[in-house]
Amino acid sequence: MNLTQTGKLKRDAYFQIGRRYYKQLDEVYFSQVSDDPFAKMLNIALQAADQSKLPPILPPPTLTEPSISDTLRRSAVDVCLLALFAVVFTTLAFLKFFRLDI
Repeated sequence: MNLTQTGKLKRDAYFQIGRRYYKQLDEVYFSQVSDDPFAKMLNIALQAADQSKLPPILPPPTLTEPSISDTLRRSAVDVCLLALFAVVFTTLAFLKFFRLDI
């Protein structure tokens, strides 16, 4: 699944980037938001008066694809087991057929 980019490796990387982006937004924007309605109105009035104080919205980080060597390193055991099972089951099927054929 990691070799075809459908496994947990890609999902975990996606969620990790999402958590980091939310943490950045929380530090810059959400920590300054108050639940008090009067503070919200005052904040809106101040922002409308001076638009230059608003920090720019941070773009989300890009999702980097793991390299093929990293993916192969993580999937080496799975690939070896698949190859071993393919050889073992093919050999067993051939021997069973060969025994019945003779």
